[in-house]
Amino acid sequence: MMGSYALLYVLAPLMPSLLARLSLPVTLATPVASILDAVRVVTFAALGTLLGWHGKRAPMWLTLAALPTGFLLILLGNSLPLLIVGEVIFGIAAGFSYTSALYYALVSENASVDAGGAHESLIGIGIGLGPLSGLAGQLLVGWRLPFDRAGGGLPPFVALAITTLPIIAICVLGALRSLFRLPARPA
Repeated sequence: MMGSYALLYVLAPLMPSLLARLSLPVTLATPVASILDAVRVVTFAALGTLLGWHGKRAPMWLTLAALPTGFLLILLGNSLPLLIVGEVIFGIAAGFSYTSALYYALVSENASVDAGGAHESLIGIGIGLGPLSGLAGQLLVGWRLPFDRAGGGLPPFVALAITTLPIIAICVLGALRSLFRLPARPA
């Protein structure tokens, strides 16, 4: 969940430039940028009413793959359909990550105040890490590496990858650790 918030807050300030790159007018860019959050809300509602995912590992495995995939599709989306697909994938994964993290924290800790606090602290850490990661990536843009013969320095995507990949890796490893400890529930 922390990773979903971190990546969400990396994307938020980038969305206007990503949509401008596609030459979208503001009247179209605004609803397109809103797709990600609309999908998250629909996912929250769906997971609140559908209970079949409780105790299952498969949705968490899909979320582990979908979150970085959606993120990359949004960043690299060189067409409107590709960007929208990325938003939908990321929105579903982020919605599932939030809902399942809250569910499992409350179930494993018997709805304790500490579980709710831990849940909220992960959100806060993600909200802080995202902009810091984006800022660090922005500072790396144009840095020349010793083997850079062309002299152009780091392109924006490479700089952002350098600063977001550690967040993704740490969150994936943490999720895998939890997944392997989670007892499977019968179907």
